[in-house]
Order: sequence, then C-alpha cells, then structure tokens
Amino acid sequence: MRALLVALIILPTLPLFSQSENTATLTLVKEAGYNEMEIDLDIDLLGASNDTSFLSGTIEVTLNIHPENHQTDELTLDAAEVSASDFTLNKPGFFTNYNFEAKGLKMAADTVNPPGVVDPATGDFDASQYRLSITEGVLSGSAYTLATGSIEIDPPVDFSSLPIEGVGTGSGTVTVTPTTRTGNRQNYNVVLMIPVTLSQTLENIQDTGFSATTDLAGTIKAVGTTYVDLLDYPSWAEVQGLAENTQNESGLNPEISNYLLFSLGFDRDNVPNQLWERRTTGFSLKVGPGRIGNDLIIQWSADGLNWERVPQEAMISGSSLIEKYSTPPQTLVGFGNTRRRFYRVITAP
Repeated sequence: MRALLVALIILPTLPLFSQSENTATLTLVKEAGYNEMEIDLDIDLLGASNDTSFLSGTIEVTLNIHPENHQTDELTLDAAEVSASDFTLNKPGFFTNYNFEAKGLKMAADTVNPPGVVDPATGDFDASQYRLSITEGVLSGSAYTLATGSIEIDPPVDFSSLPIEGVGTGSGTVTVTPTTRTGNRQNYNVVLMIPVTLSQTLENIQDTGFSATTDLAGTIKAVGTTYVDLLDYPSWAEVQGLAENTQNESGLNPEISNYLLFSLGFDRDNVPNQLWERRTTGFSLKVGPGRIGNDLIIQWSADGLNWERVPQEAMISGSSLIEKYSTPPQTLVGFGNTRRRFYRVITAP
C-alpha cells in the first residue's frame, strides 16, 4: 500500500519572503469552498472512503504589474509555507478493511521555468508552470483482506527524507486590483486562485490484485497586497545625484536634458552619447533599460521649424508614440524618399 499512499497525497501548494515592489505575501483564506481539498479513495473489492484536508499558510509570489493598465503578465511562485490538516481514509469491514492516516503535512512550490506566464487580459495561467512538493509529514496505515492478511506501511512514509514532487494541473487566475495611492506608490490587492482536480489509478497494488483510484479536488485561494512605485522625476533625480528641479538642465549629457533622459528610461550608468543612431534603413531612437517615464512622441520636420508626429506608416518598427511605463525596443524611423527630414523626440503634451 506504500505506493497508493504516496500517490494519494500530492497536494498543490505555493510560496514566501520579505516584500518589495511587485512581490506579495499571500495568505490562504478561511472561506467556505476554498482551501478545502476533498480526497476520495476507491480500492477495488475493498470499497470507497473520503475525507477533507484543510490548507493554511502563506504564499510568496512575484508579479510584473504594468501600472498603465493595472495588469500583470507574469506570476512566479517563489516559496511557500503551506500546511494541510491531518486526514484519515477509513473503510471498516470484517472481511476487508483499510485505514490510512496522513499527519503533519507541509508543502512547498517553485516555478519550473521562471518567470511564470500570465494572460494579462484575463489573469489566467497554466498551472503546469509550477512545481509542487510535499516536504514534511508522515503517512501510515494498513489494509486487510482474508486472502492477503494485513498489509502494513512499515515504517511509515516520512516526506522529509522522501519528498514528493509534481506539477500543477488546469488553469489558475491571478487578479490585481488598484487600491490607494500614496505619493508615487500605487498599492494593489492580489487574489490568487488555483482550481485543483487530480485523479490517479493504480493497478495491482503490491501484487495484491487490487486496483485503486484516488481523486482530489478543491480550489486554493490566497490574498494579499503589493505595490508599484510609479516613476517621477524627483525620485529619479535623487538617485542620479541631481537636484530636484533640474528637469531643463543637462547634468548627465550636455546635449540632452535631464528630463528627456528620465523620460527615455536612462540613468547615470547608461547615458548615451547621442539619442539617434543612423542606420541603413533609417534612424534608431535609443531608449534606456528602465521604464519610459512619460508619453513620448517622435516628430519630423522638413525645415526644422514646423514639426509633426511621424505617421505610423513611415515607421520601420515600433511606434511614433511611446507610452509611459512601457519598455519598448529601439525604434526605427524610415528616411522618407521625397525630401530631407529632421527628427526629434518630445514629451507628449
């Protein structure tokens, strides 16, 4: 019966560590219908039994929230401290019976190939991206028939020395909802839900001729909070060693204003010598590794006096409107084949 009991307890779990931007400490809720794992066992010729195990604990996740639309496209399970309440699967009888107990179960989780991918429009994700494991707990018990006598799990299974691993199944959902804003810090509520349905059939257990089916179903729900620090010039300037009201100065590059460098996602360590790079197909606008600090518009002019936004059809790649908080690649502008053009990038009005 050892194989049956080991297969039975693969309960899904999740993660834990101190909070910083885009990380969340989630707590499993105590709500009817959530974190209640219904466990059913049906052994051929011995009969069926069931019990419920209640999950509790904390989960640590890392998100990638885009403050422009309050959506995340990533969910990484970092660590977990989740416990499952003890449960018993018992089928009494004179000719056949069994009794199995699980005690002290604790679980952990991580992400198979981080970061985990989320559909930003719906918050849905494939649970198989996450690896689940039982790291503590003991399984014990026995089964009996007149033909086989008693089959004891001896010694009991100790998951601290024999952890069980698997991956999640089905589809889960993570929801981020904006709440309060303090200064440049936007706070969010986070709700994580993972519906769980596991089923496994074992044939001819320990050569007894018996087959067993185990089913586990329930929905994990955990809630918590996180935040994203929105971009603002004073905070950026302080990190660069600049005074607060220096937007129109050129402290990092004499040819480029501080405010434009901030808007394009640059900092002191990666300031370019120039923003435009001529290529065979057009001009490439350089952008920094950080998020874009303002809505930006790429403009062109025939005379250097009258400017207009570059039409999208003239763009080889990217967009002539670069949105705040985005992380665009370098953007190419076509040369145009009718007359000479001047190019510039400005913050949107």
